Amino acid sequence: MPVTDTATGRGAAAAAAGSGTGTVDTGAYCSVPRNDPYTQVYQPTPRQVEWAADQAVVGNLTMLRPTGWKQSGLTQWRPQGEFPPLSLAGGGRVPVQVFLGIMSQESNLWQATGHVLPGSTGNPLVGNYYGRALYNDDPSDDWVINWDKSDCGYGITQITDGMRKQGHERPCKPDENFCEVALPAWKQREIAVDYATNIAVGLRILQDKWNQTRNAGLIHSNGDSAWLENWIFAIWAYNSGFHPDKQDGSPWGVGWANNPANPVYPANRHFFNSNPHDPAEPQLWPYEEKVIGFAAYSISTPDGPGFRPAWWVSGDDRNAAKPLLTSFCDPGKNDCDPGDAAAPCKHKDASGQYDLKCWWHTPTWYRMCGSGVCGHELLRFDTSYPEQPDGTHYTPNCSLSGIPSNAYVVDDVPSSVPIVRAGCSRTWGDYGSFTLHFNETDPAPYVSRVDFHQLGGGFGDHFWFTHTRDATNTGQLKFGVTGVWRPPSSMTGWTRIKVHIPEVGAHTQLADYIIDPGGNAPTRHRIVGQYWQKNTWVDLGVFQLNSGASVSLSNLTRREEGRNWDWDIAFDAMAFIPTSKPKVDYVGLGDSYSAGQGNEPYDEVSNFTLGTRGSTCHRSKADAYARMVRWPGSSSTIESEARTGNGTTGFALLACSGAQTKHVTGDAYANGEPPQIDQGYLDADTDLVTLTIGGNDAGFSDVIARCSLGLNCRDDSTENAIAALDGPLADTYTKIHQKAPNARIIVLGYPHLFNVQNEAPLNCISSFRIGQLDALWLNDMTDKMNAVSTAAITRLRQEGVDISFIDPVPAFTGHAICDDDPYVRAIDITTDGASYHPNPAGQRAYAALVQSALNS
Repeated sequence: MPVTDTATGRGAAAAAAGSGTGTVDTGAYCSVPRNDPYTQVYQPTPRQVEWAADQAVVGNLTMLRPTGWKQSGLTQWRPQGEFPPLSLAGGGRVPVQVFLGIMSQESNLWQATGHVLPGSTGNPLVGNYYGRALYNDDPSDDWVINWDKSDCGYGITQITDGMRKQGHERPCKPDENFCEVALPAWKQREIAVDYATNIAVGLRILQDKWNQTRNAGLIHSNGDSAWLENWIFAIWAYNSGFHPDKQDGSPWGVGWANNPANPVYPANRHFFNSNPHDPAEPQLWPYEEKVIGFAAYSISTPDGPGFRPAWWVSGDDRNAAKPLLTSFCDPGKNDCDPGDAAAPCKHKDASGQYDLKCWWHTPTWYRMCGSGVCGHELLRFDTSYPEQPDGTHYTPNCSLSGIPSNAYVVDDVPSSVPIVRAGCSRTWGDYGSFTLHFNETDPAPYVSRVDFHQLGGGFGDHFWFTHTRDATNTGQLKFGVTGVWRPPSSMTGWTRIKVHIPEVGAHTQLADYIIDPGGNAPTRHRIVGQYWQKNTWVDLGVFQLNSGASVSLSNLTRREEGRNWDWDIAFDAMAFIPTSKPKVDYVGLGDSYSAGQGNEPYDEVSNFTLGTRGSTCHRSKADAYARMVRWPGSSSTIESEARTGNGTTGFALLACSGAQTKHVTGDAYANGEPPQIDQGYLDADTDLVTLTIGGNDAGFSDVIARCSLGLNCRDDSTENAIAALDGPLADTYTKIHQKAPNARIIVLGYPHLFNVQNEAPLNCISSFRIGQLDALWLNDMTDKMNAVSTAAITRLRQEGVDISFIDPVPAFTGHAICDDDPYVRAIDITTDGASYHPNPAGQRAYAALVQSALNS
């Protein structure tokens, strides 16, 4: 990490206080805090970073930062006015690609944390803010906080020294003749929040390292500052410091850790970054080789290459910029034996122990740069260019679109927190309250804050996120964070609650919102998938609230077998909307026939891949029959009435492709979602439930697949599986009734897929390698499946359960596969899983059946 020079200055901007309910760690040694919503750091674009670097090296980074720049809380300043560049010993200036290479290695060109993409805001990038022992071989202490070990390297150039709070400076370093002096708080803040100021300070440090090493005689080749390779000693010292000559014969110079001869680096390594996978294994190269490699090939960023790279006359010349292993290994100069590849450093301390102080301090050359074969700078932005435009990632939702005008929005930060992004202004009131509760460890501090983050975006350009943890694992409880939203105390009665989900920082399928209606009423809950990949309001339902009501969300989620616990979980705004008791509260359950499989587009949360995880529940946005059902006397669907304004109905579609009975009522997860009846939407207020279920238990999809492949598919196993479903189906219907005792339950069966009465359809079916006997048998199995459902439902009706069965076979007659107006798709290779599922017309037919039942 770089070492700064010292400065004096004026007053400081205050940081927020912290506790078990606050977001800021008051015990931190680093000066500018994490998770302070009043300290949101803008993430520059790579183009902005390159522009600032180009201006800095020529002394032109002097534009005015106005008072309150990006809500920094600072008075106006100029980056190189505060931190002017230094003159170089021997003349010249810093080649900009050397500097950009350093920034690439130090921070990936980030001023804010790596969670933040260019254009957005978040926590400052701080090197080991918590002083955790991350790089030893003991994983048990990875989450132990040691404030005195905090690195406190801030921003793009990782400014470290001077960045601790006053009274918490590092101990002096006698070997470097250096004692840390804390910078004035306002300068610390400028360095932490402004990428340009950070770059101005980092350049000054690099210039100082050039002067230190050159004045001490560490000169490469002809010492001309224009050539990249001649900066090797300054780069080396930027990372690990420079040990000055004490004039007592003790070792001095640049340290052993970055010596190319150090055997911790593979002897056969190639030029760094010539392979795009190299940055994933940075430990295989010494620091100066990584910097030159980034200068030569540029770092990759989400917005493309980070900057225009330096150039060499030829590829061979570029590869020769990597020093030889023996370039800085000489028995007579630094006690280094190039013949001992395993342990070349032979220096010993006064007691005769090897001490790895083979420090280099003499002139050298592994390239002769005067001939022009060394690396050339490419200055992209001359002084005529203004500061480049801001990035546009994570565009926030800055309107009340999606909720009615009478909604009470409880945001995740109070109205006193400024919005950083231009073009986003607060048009909503400051209602109710939002608080965060961090699980306490003994003793404090709160480890749960370590993996807790703020991010620009979402509603109002700010939200919080952390990662899910296993609520059943006691070792994970210390990471628990709970957010609590409370509506205004005067808000009681029937209330629709909607939660805002941001487009990023929200991955979990297990966000379990606990609704406490207040007044000693029993709590309710809703499990929500957050990976909508867009800013959106998600309806939690309508509840009768009393005084003291609240909604809470924890990152300690229920156990999900076989899945990781590192999903992002977001805490954003909550909307409380006064309304009346819904005239109907409708929940759609079941399998792919109810989800609308094959009828794209799907709800984003039911159709995604995220690494090795994802969902194929495939809930159709428009063509799932539940979305088409109208309550008798209404001209609009139940779903649209729930979405419009305050809403007059309640609606939730939980059906999931591939679901079996166990995925509706058991302990099994389907596509990462818990059993449908456990997601909280079924309760005493539920009026209507519809579903299709059982086909996957009977293995219909596998049977049809075997038939389509021309394999033997007609055997007793299918019929036996159907017969065995009597108990599971009855259990499923019973458990639905127990969860929603006041609901009318409508079970829909499955249609015949094939028309075996007419010659033309039979000829068409045969093209799918399904013969007439197969088609007849498949239709017969459908009838048996429907009969088993009917029998179970008949028994439950006799017990007083409000449940009925609808046989769709008559409605689909004449509309089978290969009929002139089919309601079911045949083999469809263009849409995953669409084959043998109802098309939009088929879903409308299902909706009509439900509609007829309701109307009657």
